[in-house]
Amino acid sequence: MQIPDEFNLLSGNAILSGKLYPKENADTVILLHGGPGVPDEMTEVREALAGRMQVITFYQRGTGNNSCRGCSFSIPDYIGDINHIAGHFRLKRFHLFGHSWGGLYAQLYAHDFPGRIASLFLCSPASGTGKKIWGLTEKEILDYNRNRSTNIEWMIMGLNSLLGWLGSNNAYRRLYRQVIINYHKGYHVEPPGPEK
Repeated sequence: MQIPDEFNLLSGNAILSGKLYPKENADTVILLHGGPGVPDEMTEVREALAGRMQVITFYQRGTGNNSCRGCSFSIPDYIGDINHIAGHFRLKRFHLFGHSWGGLYAQLYAHDFPGRIASLFLCSPASGTGKKIWGLTEKEILDYNRNRSTNIEWMIMGLNSLLGWLGSNNAYRRLYRQVIINYHKGYHVEPPGPEK
């Protein structure tokens, strides 16, 4: 595997960190991980594509190594991040691969900038931003996590959700760690390490 070029890029009021896996004379694909708030380098996808394409991965604003004190998290911010990355690497057209939340805003980006998209691949994309559809999606996720949690885990998730809403990033990290544990219960997957 080729050694990536790491980058830090100012995008609006956030600094995005990421990696470029260069491949000369090849199309470029930008990978958008799920979340929001769950850093993921999409290693398996990157490795599958890197032999044929130039691959760009980055942590969304507020995740991973990104500097995001006081930054905003609107849909135009996320879409702007894609444009800043494309501009930084002088990409006129590129492929976009979005997983989950990344799949949702990949669709929104493609709607706003169809001429920049060579292809769009969606992997388990979030279902939409309309109030009714988003509400149903959130209810389904909540029910799933309730059914996969012990009573103690569920109470701690509720407490961390409240503390996160009050401004604690560490509480949100603990909440999302439990969500990841819930998603992998029964699949012989090691739980993630504690967030620092």
